[in-house]
Amino acid sequence: MRKLLLVLALFFVNVQAENIYATFNVTPAKSADVAFYASGVVDKLYVDINSKVKKGQKLGTLQNNDLQASLEMAKASLKDAKIALEFSKRDYEREQKVQHLVDEATFDRFRQTYERATAGVVNAQANVKYKQSLVDNSILYAPFDGIITDKKVEVGDVVSSMILKTAFTIQSSSSRKLLLEFDQTNWKKVRIGDTFRYKIDGDTKEHIGQISKIYSVSNTANRKMKAEVMANDIMVGLYGDGNIITK
Repeated sequence: MRKLLLVLALFFVNVQAENIYATFNVTPAKSADVAFYASGVVDKLYVDINSKVKKGQKLGTLQNNDLQASLEMAKASLKDAKIALEFSKRDYEREQKVQHLVDEATFDRFRQTYERATAGVVNAQANVKYKQSLVDNSILYAPFDGIITDKKVEVGDVVSSMILKTAFTIQSSSSRKLLLEFDQTNWKKVRIGDTFRYKIDGDTKEHIGQISKIYSVSNTANRKMKAEVMANDIMVGLYGDGNIITK
């Protein structure tokens, strides 16, 4: 009896499930065009096409000797400002202890000196932060782990912060996204989590994935809807097709 119920249950599930045909293109899970945020001349490039990079890795730098020198001067000014603050703080705290013995004008002079020194340190810190940002903007870093797929600048090229020019294109090295298209008449049937059985053009091996995202807008030109399936280690740009198994 139990076997009969199990067979009937499986039959019912198979009857309810439906195969929906879909085609797909393989795209990188992440992709970005990165550019320098400052103006200047490209000084060094540390990577090339097909270079694998880690998030935060230095990709290239602009000529920034003047910016580096300005940053060092700002740091020296901050150091002097902190020393001046220490002296003024010590004098002010000493005067506080004997405030009842000195006239108000003298005490106010020490207080104002201490306040100016405090403000001087704050301003010097802000200046260092600003100078550091100028240096940082002259250096290009990888936004995530990936592989360089295109390089559009060379050493000696002039770049401008007014008109950003792509320096490198980077994409995730192994994580892929299958961009599915299926007939919009099935918009009520396909759900996140549905199984997708598919083959890549030129390969007879069947792969299995799951719908991870469904686009909320249908393409009015071809009456197709889009969905995504995550995958790994498939060449970007390949084409394939398969069936979405609805629940």
